Amino acid sequence: MSKLLPLLRRALVVLPVLLWLTWTALTLLFANLQPEGLRQGLASAYVLWLAVAGFGLRPALRRRVVLASGALVTLVYLGQFPSNDRDWAPELAVAATTEVKGDAVVVRGVRNFHYRTEQDCDE
Repeated sequence: MSKLLPLLRRALVVLPVLLWLTWTALTLLFANLQPEGLRQGLASAYVLWLAVAGFGLRPALRRRVVLASGALVTLVYLGQFPSNDRDWAPELAVAATTEVKGDAVVVRGVRNFHYRTEQDCDE
């Protein structure tokens, strides 16, 4: 029992950190960076960097480097703001808006498309 307690305590610290680092890697993979290869390259390099830092550095330095890397990606993520300024497909270019007038709701920007295929449509 005395040997199990330190392992459990360590797992309770390591598991949330691993989940957080996984989230940061996925944040890079699904970022708005173009082209797609850049996102994939950054995410792959980040995971490789974490692996090298996690297994190749002294324990005291390892902890600092891994946590600083994760914190940097998290700060970059938090600095991003959502935007609709993108190159949208014509059928998605206008966002619907709503306006409440008493008991009625007015919806504007509704498009009625006829789709022949997934890529081919008429408005």
